[in-house]
Amino acid sequence: LQEGEELRVASGALVAFSQGVDFDIQTVAGFKNVIFGGEGLFVTTLTGPGTVFLQGQPPERMISEIARRVPSGGIGLAVPIGGGMGGGGGEGGEGEGEATS
Repeated sequence: LQEGEELRVASGALVAFSQGVDFDIQTVAGFKNVIFGGEGLFVTTLTGPGTVFLQGQPPERMISEIARRVPSGGIGLAVPIGGGMGGGGGEGGEGEGEATS
């Protein structure tokens, strides 16, 4: 980071930083916090000068971490599964239009 340059990162991605880098850790409140199960999401703001070392996550782990924080009832968003192509589910086929008693 250059003098005065800021970098905001998820706290879990921060590995280390050199002497001279200032840091501030904050909790993200509101909507994002609800998505992550109310456990809180921390963001670290780093201000230069200095060097910052970060780590990433494989996509599978990131998806797993998000999924485990979604309440069991979901978050109320419909996610279509499949291509929506083809029949099934009462679209045409045998017995269509016949009355039953």
